[in-house]
Amino acid sequence: MTARALMVGGRTGVILDAGNGATVQQVDAVAPYDTTVGIRFNIDGTVETGKAINGAGISWTSAGEWIDPNSHADSIYSVRYTNRVGDDFTTKAAAEDSFIGLGSQRTWIMNSIVLEEIDFTCDFEVRETAGAPPATASAAYTFDIDNTA
Repeated sequence: MTARALMVGGRTGVILDAGNGATVQQVDAVAPYDTTVGIRFNIDGTVETGKAINGAGISWTSAGEWIDPNSHADSIYSVRYTNRVGDDFTTKAAAEDSFIGLGSQRTWIMNSIVLEEIDFTCDFEVRETAGAPPATASAAYTFDIDNTA
């Protein structure tokens, strides 16, 4: 996952950082049917990616933070996604290229119940909605579903 930290008035940094140094964070789910992948931005400043196979509930895993320190997570921040290549989410917190406030948990999901392979890469951007210029951070995520296994 690509991350860049910017300071906002010296008090906080808007980030997207899993701390693993990867260029793109990848979420894979392989199962014979009913497979789900997703990402959610939590109101506590954390980001999680998730997957579910064979119709089970989504298992969420830490994918880093969207702000540092987390105590500065606030509804003055917003997030948007842009689909770079491939398929797209089936359930979206907001339309593509539209910012939505982070005062609530925001989740994007892709679910597939048919025999298919799905691959897509999205950019997520977090910004402070107040201030000029607003602080921003962005990261790329690749999602893969393989229901042909």
